[in-house]
Formats: sequence, C-alpha cells, structure tokens
Amino acid sequence: MKKDERIRQLEAELEAKNTIIESLKQELNYIREQLVLYKKTFYGSRSEKTEIPDQPTLNLFNEAETESTVLKTEPELQVKVTSHSRKKSKKRGIEDLPETVVEHDLEDKTDPQTGKPLRLIGTNERKELVHHKEYYEVIKHIQYVYSGEYDEEIETTSMYKGDMPKAVIPKSFASPSLLASILDKKYNLSLPLYRQEKALERTGIILSRQTMSNWIMKLYDLYFQEFVEYMHDQLLKCEYINADETKLEVLELKKSEGRQDCYMWVYKTGRSEEKKMVLYQFENDRKYDRASDYLEGFNGVIQSDGYQAYANIKDVKNMGCFAHLRRKLVEVMDVAPKGTEIKETQTYKMYQLINKLFYLEKVYDKKYKKDYDRITRERKTKSLPVLEEFYEIVKTVAPHTPKKSHLDTAMTYAINNEKYLRYYIEDGRVEISNNSAERCCKSFVIGRKNFLFSNSINGAKASGAAYSIIESAKMNGLKPYEYIEYILTRMTGNKLTADLLEEIMPWSEELPKNLYKNKKA
Repeated sequence: MKKDERIRQLEAELEAKNTIIESLKQELNYIREQLVLYKKTFYGSRSEKTEIPDQPTLNLFNEAETESTVLKTEPELQVKVTSHSRKKSKKRGIEDLPETVVEHDLEDKTDPQTGKPLRLIGTNERKELVHHKEYYEVIKHIQYVYSGEYDEEIETTSMYKGDMPKAVIPKSFASPSLLASILDKKYNLSLPLYRQEKALERTGIILSRQTMSNWIMKLYDLYFQEFVEYMHDQLLKCEYINADETKLEVLELKKSEGRQDCYMWVYKTGRSEEKKMVLYQFENDRKYDRASDYLEGFNGVIQSDGYQAYANIKDVKNMGCFAHLRRKLVEVMDVAPKGTEIKETQTYKMYQLINKLFYLEKVYDKKYKKDYDRITRERKTKSLPVLEEFYEIVKTVAPHTPKKSHLDTAMTYAINNEKYLRYYIEDGRVEISNNSAERCCKSFVIGRKNFLFSNSINGAKASGAAYSIIESAKMNGLKPYEYIEYILTRMTGNKLTADLLEEIMPWSEELPKNLYKNKKA
C-alpha cells in the first residue's frame, strides 16, 4: 500500500509540474508574440510619434496652466525695436506699430435733463493688440466722457460716456482676434506657447508665454467653462453618442496622491444627431462611475470600444466597435510563426468577414446616406448573414484556442462583446465602429509622446474646454480661428444666457456664413 501511495503521489507531482510547464510555455509564447508586435510598432512608422530634435520638451496639452503665473496687474503692451547697431535691442512702446483710433462719442451732446450743451471733461483710453493673421496693429479706443450742468435739486452732475466695447479680459490689451490666434495655434495646430512667443518676438512684439498662459486660464473662468457646460446639457438630450478615453498625466495629483495616470474622457454626438459636438472631460481616474456620473440623465445609445464602464450605465443601449476586434485579429496574424500560410487560417477568414461588413457599410452610406431605416433593412438582409458566419467560426475556434495568446484575446473580446457588436444590425443610425471618437482623441494624443502632461486639475479642465470648442467647430465645418474670435466678441460684456449660448453654439444656424469653410457669405 505504501508503494502504491508513493506512486500516486509521484504521479500527482508529475502532473502538477507538467501543468506548470505548459503554463510557462504559454506565457513564453505570449511574451514572444508581444516582442514581435513591439518590434513591429517600434521599427514601423507611427503617426502618433513626433520627435523634434534639439527642441525643449513640449507640453502641448496643458502648457497654458503649466506656464501660468499669478499676476497682480496685466503687463503693458510692448514691442522690441531692433537697432542696426550691435547694441542690445531696446524695449519701447508701441509707436512703431500701425495704430487705428476708434472714437466712441455721443451723437447727441445735449443734456436730456436741462436741454443745455454738454461739456467735454475728459476721455478714457485703452489699447488692444489686434491680430489680422498676416500682420498686427494696435487699435486705440478713445471714449469721450461728458458732464452736464450741476443740478441743484439733486445736488449732482450727470455724467455721459460714448459707447465703448469692454475688454475680453478685464484690464488686458488682449483682443478677441489675438486670443483666437493663440488658441487656434496651440490647440488646433499644436504650436506650443514658447514657439508662439518666439514667433511674435520676430515680428517685434514682446508677449511672454506666461501672459498667454494666464489669458487661456482666464478665458476658461470667464467664458469657456459655462460655454462647455451648456454643450454638456445638450449632449445629454441626444439619442446616440460615441465615447472613448485616453491617459493624461497630472503632476499635481502625482505629487499629492502618487497617481501616475488620469484620464481625458471623450464624448461625441453620433452621426445621426443634428447638434454636432465633442466634449473632452477630465477625470482623476478611469473608474466606472465617472461615465455614469457625467452621463446621468442620458438614455440613448452609447458606442464605445467595449469598456465595461459604459455597459454599467442604466437605461442605455450599448454598441461595440468592430474596428477594435479587427485590430486584434491583425495582431494574431502579425505574430504568426514563420512559414504559416496566413490566408489558409481561420483568423484570416474571420478578418475578411469583418472587412466585408465594413465594405457593406460604405455601400449603404454612399447609396442611402441618412436614410437610417433603409440602412437597417439592408443590414438585416445583407450584413446579418456575414455576421452569423463570423460568429460560427468564433464559436468553433474559441474552445481550442491556447490560453495566454493573442488569438485567445481576440476570441474572448468577440464573445464577451457579441451582444454589443450585434446591436448595430438593429439600428441604422449606429456606425459599425467607434473610430470617429478615436479620431477626436488624436487631437491631443499626437503630442503626448513629447512628455504631454498637465500641471494641475484646473489646467487640464481649461485645455479640455478649449479642445471641446475647437473640435466641435471643425465638426460643423467652421474655421476655428474665425469662430473663436466671433464667440469671444459676442460673449464679452454680455450675460451668458441660454438664448445667447444657443445662438453662438457651433451647430447654430444663426452663425455668420463667413465663419464656415465652404459656405458663401
């Protein structure tokens, strides 16, 4: 008996060791696959990687608040006049720039109370540095101030002023056009503030990146925060949205909490919505309740890449992303052993079936455009059989797939998200992939390899608001520079009521025609 027990014990130990060996083999194979993908990514072309030699570290996303400093007073407007001598350049006033004087006077210079002529007692002046794309000029505003005769009954003297527009930022020489230029270059063209500072200096204008940073933060506090909050309210009224998220490092939280990564969540209206917008919402983390809190009150369709946070939201329908699944199949083919006949594999057949689904979508979009009911019928007739064939292969391959392999990852994704991937068959409005939301993410992801980070939470929110406005403008066919200049002009000196905000939203039909790229004035 003792001998038999010893044999059984040895057999159990052998089986356990074989199990460990098999697990290690799978793990080693997975690591080898990862190495193949890494080499392909590292040595292949990468559109998101941007390296500029001999340049300081770029902080494209939140340079606004990184460079921001607390200033008690706004800086004086200065230009640098270059001397022909070898002496250092002197900083002088703005006399060398062209200056336009705009007078704000009263049309009727009669005291309405006494009927007597008003006496000019002084003027109020302020200057703006105005950007005209190809050149800069200074507009000098002169406001005439008058007083009436002394009224003995009320024991006061009436004061009258010409109408003069208020400054966008109080006590600042920043104009809507100048601010629009800074925002457009930074958030649309990814031109950091230190390079803008140097470009301005070459034209003879001294404008520090710290000042521009302060302006961006002040715009968020004065206008953009409320502007984006109104957009958020309108987003919740929509029926179909796309969602995605990407990492963002915030130094303030890294120092205080040791948190390495925060997230910028992206919410975009679906293709069937009349109000086109995309919102960039900063969150400290990627917890499930971030999405449910932000989308509280929304009860439509959410399309994502399969992140469970969206599936946990109550009273919504979820749609997956076939582009994500297709990428996983591409990875499986990329790591296949040498000598493998890729086109003879089941992976390639599944890949081709997904390609056919994408091809059919192009046909529907071209032929039926926005007739979503017709697209639904076409999908049920033509796309559904292809989808059924795809999942027949998945359910055949999945049980025999080695664990800890890229094929297992792809099959697990396909099975776990089958319910969400199938939903598009039932709703013609919904796209087959979530690529539109991913493209919105790339607006700031492109610069992230250049040590993209945020210094503070407020800075991340301010830049998120700027991206929301600019990218939403582009979605509606607007020119970002012209649109920002327009809304800043409209909002300055006015209460941001719902009526005003709706009138200047990027989807508004009341916007001037000259703000659009292709509309004729």
